[in-house]
Amino acid sequence: AVFARQMYGNQKPERRETTEWEDIQVKFGNFAPITITRAPTDREYDADAQEIKEIVEEAKKMQLENASLDELDEFEDEEEEKFLRELREKRIAEMKAQASRERFGELMHISEPEYKTEVTDAKGMYVVVFLTKPGLPGCDTMESHLRTLAKKFKSTKFVTIRSEDAIRGYPDKNLPTILVYKDSDVKGQFITLNSFAGPSTTADDVEWKLAQLKAIESDMEFDPRKPKIKFGGGGAASRIRGTTIGAYSDDEEDEDD
Repeated sequence: AVFARQMYGNQKPERRETTEWEDIQVKFGNFAPITITRAPTDREYDADAQEIKEIVEEAKKMQLENASLDELDEFEDEEEEKFLRELREKRIAEMKAQASRERFGELMHISEPEYKTEVTDAKGMYVVVFLTKPGLPGCDTMESHLRTLAKKFKSTKFVTIRSEDAIRGYPDKNLPTILVYKDSDVKGQFITLNSFAGPSTTADDVEWKLAQLKAIESDMEFDPRKPKIKFGGGGAASRIRGTTIGAYSDDEEDEDD
């Protein structure tokens, strides 16, 4: 399109029809026949652009074929500098975009007055809210896991607040509780460690659950609590954590021997 603009300008010529007055004047011989130049179609416009581009590239190629060694070295230096400059600009843009996304990185404590600003009114991001109360079973465990995940997934906001500050009269039996917000909507909630794996809950368990809500960009492919299928020698047997799938007995093993 850049090359076509050299021919047509920034805009393609507009189609114009002759007026009725012009037609009458031509009919009576007062005007010479008026020729109206037809505007190029989109296909013609694109074809012209491609043709001009090919002509320029061919001219550039011929210039290089006839260039001296010094001229070739100079061209190579210019192309290398251009490539490195474009690569550097691209990398800087990527770093800026990443920095704008990954601006959190910690489990941040908030108070009741901050809840609306930090959680409800937060736009364009997921917010993981941890309702807790010091001294209650499971709350310390969950806090440790969320601190780990907050450092790992810096584009997601992780906040913690005392349960009674967030929801008046919220029962202790429901703690720890995790609420997941996105653009003022609650996308999911997890009540107590039983929503994960009970007292043995790990950071991986929490990561998996949050990833299912798309609250974090995890690369986990499988639920860490689901058995993993492993294929034995030659693919003859499939085993789950050491247990063979299907009917398998000691008698069959003896027969194989």
